[in-house]
Amino acid sequence: ATLLLIVPAGLAGCFWLLNAGSKERPVPMPKALASAGAYVDERVKIRTSKTKGSGLFLSQDLPAGVVLMSIPAKGLLSGSLAKKILGPLAEDLDPVTALCALLAEARRDAEVGEGRDILGLREYLLEMPKTYPSLPFWLNDAEAEKVLGGTVMHFASRALRAQAEEERDAVVTAMGENLQAAWSADRWRWARAAILTRAGVAGLTDETGENEIAIVPLVDFANSSSTPTAECKNGKNGEVLLVTTQDMKAGEEVLLRYGEQSQEQCLFTFGFCLPHQSKAISGPLPLVVQRDPKAELDLRTALMQLLAMNVQEANSSDGSADPPSARLWRNQAGEVDISEFLCAANILHMSDDEVKRIAAQTAQTKGILPEELGTRLLAPEAHNYLVWLFSQWLEALGGPTSLKVSSGKPTSQLEEYREYTRKLVVEAKQLMEGA
Repeated sequence: ATLLLIVPAGLAGCFWLLNAGSKERPVPMPKALASAGAYVDERVKIRTSKTKGSGLFLSQDLPAGVVLMSIPAKGLLSGSLAKKILGPLAEDLDPVTALCALLAEARRDAEVGEGRDILGLREYLLEMPKTYPSLPFWLNDAEAEKVLGGTVMHFASRALRAQAEEERDAVVTAMGENLQAAWSADRWRWARAAILTRAGVAGLTDETGENEIAIVPLVDFANSSSTPTAECKNGKNGEVLLVTTQDMKAGEEVLLRYGEQSQEQCLFTFGFCLPHQSKAISGPLPLVVQRDPKAELDLRTALMQLLAMNVQEANSSDGSADPPSARLWRNQAGEVDISEFLCAANILHMSDDEVKRIAAQTAQTKGILPEELGTRLLAPEAHNYLVWLFSQWLEALGGPTSLKVSSGKPTSQLEEYREYTRKLVVEAKQLMEGA
């Protein structure tokens, strides 16, 4: 069966980073992977370029269907493994937090070189990027404000940085002096960025039977493309196989497809995006209604939740449980589409009688919201609200003179995203003002 795996890789987050060493070299085989029975075809090499970082390349022609790598299940880096290695002190840690702690400590071991190697993956860890300068999470608050101010990604990256610091505090409290790396904010930031860009669903399940994210060492050096040359599969014993999907020439890159994501999602998770991806932009209108959890579910809230489910199903490929936000995008005619904003504003501001009418129609169509919700204004207050919202959003984004995109540096794609967002919001505001 094909493995449902978004494998972040050498390109992810290290788009502009060079590793030391030769331009092409053998894939490292750490002792822990070797003893676990991992396999790497000797015709697969790691190559570093000045523009793309590290990736996997072939040294000889190969046909489709060749297994390039096989990583046993016990060689995958997961939260369950981390908690087992860290012991009873880590019992109350979240699995991702435990994995972050273990990864930070293992990287410290590899760099310090005092003979300690908690994971037995020293060569692999040293091959990983040292920094992730194109990743929103990697930016400090001042840098994020300068590059991403006014965008949803700005607030999301700031929230993730705050969450990471809370996780680090939890590890320091739980583990104390038993772990050295957690005391370093820089080492923790590196480990959290590595998990963000390199972990995915790899066929593992936790003790509750839920899918568990994991890093697949060595396979995660494969870069992403809209035209992949390989895929990941689960073997009979739970191992992860990297397999060619077409005939390949010597010098050709081994490429995977990370999954269906928008440019916005890909930029946030990996620090880069691809041309074929959706350019829908999330806005400052969460599709959620605050209510008393003890109160009965009213019709207005139910309609908003239904809209949120529809948007999440169309936009989320990572199973995120966070409430989605209304989005802007360009339709086939090249015009800005504000239908999700219009739909949400109508639900929030239309009269109770209109809410009942829309709810009745939705019930008759088995949960499909009426098209009119996203095509016309059903309340004057909805119009005023959207004009105000787009005005506030545009003010936060700043004018075009403050958004000079600088190509050739790590944050250039992030700056382009912000400028594209500003253009869409300008058009959305003009559209509402003319309504």
